[in-house]
Amino acid sequence: MTDVKVSPTPIQRNSLDVAMELTQMHKQLMELMGMDFESTDIAQTYAGYYALAQTLQRQSVDSLSGLVSDEILAVIRRSESSY
Repeated sequence: MTDVKVSPTPIQRNSLDVAMELTQMHKQLMELMGMDFESTDIAQTYAGYYALAQTLQRQSVDSLSGLVSDEILAVIRRSESSY
């Protein structure tokens, strides 16, 4: 039997996954701050994070330079070059 070698591929999350994770973190933060997070807020919060993720997905790294620190931009550039 032949050994098959598989190289792991970096996990790529889509905008739906990112929006879900950010919504969950938002809910946890609200609860930690002792604030109510109504079920009606979930859809609106998710939609906002999804729109943000979609917008940022279409942006170049250089267009984020005024919003994100140089250290984070360097990490993004490194991760993009590994694809």
